[in-house]
Order: sequence, then C-alpha cells, then structure tokens
Amino acid sequence: MKKLIFIPLITIFINANDLVIDIAKNTLMTSQKSFESGSHDIGDNQENKTLFVASRYNFDSSSNINYFLSGSIGVGEYTNDITSLDIKSTVIGIGGGVRLKLNENNYISLNSGITYSNISTNITKDLDAITYQIDMMYDYKKTINDYDIYINALSGYYSTKVDDLSDKSSDSILSHIKVGVYSPELIQIHNLPFKVELYAQETFLGKDIADNLDMNNFTTIGMAFHLYTDTIVPLVDNLYLDINYVKGDNIEGLHIGLALSF
Repeated sequence: MKKLIFIPLITIFINANDLVIDIAKNTLMTSQKSFESGSHDIGDNQENKTLFVASRYNFDSSSNINYFLSGSIGVGEYTNDITSLDIKSTVIGIGGGVRLKLNENNYISLNSGITYSNISTNITKDLDAITYQIDMMYDYKKTINDYDIYINALSGYYSTKVDDLSDKSSDSILSHIKVGVYSPELIQIHNLPFKVELYAQETFLGKDIADNLDMNNFTTIGMAFHLYTDTIVPLVDNLYLDINYVKGDNIEGLHIGLALSF
C-alpha cells in the first residue's frame, strides 16, 4: 500500500504597494537628517542599517536673504526576518532653497529636492526610486556666556515612486525639534579649536512611514566632539565624532560616527 505524504509549503507574498513603502522607508532613513546614520532595530525582527552624509552649501549674500544648495549620499540595507525581505540601496539627493534672516537670532528656510535611489532586493529585479521632498525649517541661535545655544525645527513632506513596481506612491511626513548647545573652546589640538556639543531631538512621523514603523515619534540624545579645521582646510568647517542613542516605541539604536561639516 502506498502512502501519500503531504509536505506543506509556506510562501509569504509581499504586496507591491507594501514593498514600495518599505523602499521609501529605507530611502528616507538613508538620506534625511531626522534619522541618524547607523543601525536601527525595528521591532523584534527588522533592522535598517545606513551610512550617509548630508551637507549644505550657503552662497554669499549681503542681505537678509541667503540661497543654498543641499545634498546627501548614502547606502542602506533593510532586512525583515519574517518575510525574508532584503533591500539594499544606494541613495543620492540634491536640492536647494532660500533662507531668510528674521533678526539676529531667528531664521526660516524653505527647501525642495529630489532623491534618486538604486534598489536591489532578493525578490525582484533591480529598481529605481525617486523621492520628491519639500520642507520648512526654523533656526534659533544665541550665545550666552560663550555657550552657543540652538533650536532647530523642521517639517517636511516626502513622496516616493518606484518605477515598474506599482502605480502607488508612498507619502510620508517627517518633523523634528532639536535643542543643543556648543561649549566654548575647551582646548586646542595642534592649534585647532576643540568644542563639545550636547543635543536632544524629538522626531515625529506621519502617513506611510508612521504606519510602517508602527509608531509616531522617537527620541535621539547625543554628544559630538568637534575639531575646527577651517584654518587649514578652508572648505571644511570642522571634523567631529558623534555618539547618539535613539529610542522609540518600535525602534532603538546606538550610533557612533565620524563626519565633516562644510
């Protein structure tokens, strides 16, 4: 007598629209300053690792209106242990805007830009994604007893479209409030000023990225050590080591990074 043995096969299908949102999330976490470069644990079974640099160039101006260019470049990888999804990305962003000086301490900036992402996954062919963004930022700066205090508030809207994958775009909102302080010059290293920065940031999420990450906000606390190099390298204002901790309802990460400020 022959016995028939049935072996169940479990296949997890990933909806194309859900994949678009995962790609958009990876792109935003690999290009936007609301997130920190490093490794983020998302829930119990997801991880997003990024390495990126964001910079801004301000054109000289003799008035209260200043124009600038902004850009970013980075690489990222998102993994999901449940769906076995693996997304790798290379991201390049460019934008520009205008900054208005309201008075000695207050500034408002309006910025728009576009980010290109080359995406490779383990379930599809290589893909191209384009993210359009527009954001507004408020800056407050004041010096008290040689300590430079600042407040930075940003809110931006981001729309990502992935070619040949879905007609649906992923739309997200990122906002943050950052408060920090720079110390006076503490010492000189090879005649270069050395300062310490302390900061805290609260980031707020909206629309698709909030639904995907299953949370509305997270907190970042950090410390940076700045060595001011502009006297020997005019294009580089300072070299700094940044250490920060990120914590939210569904995200956590400890990051250590070396960066340049232009």
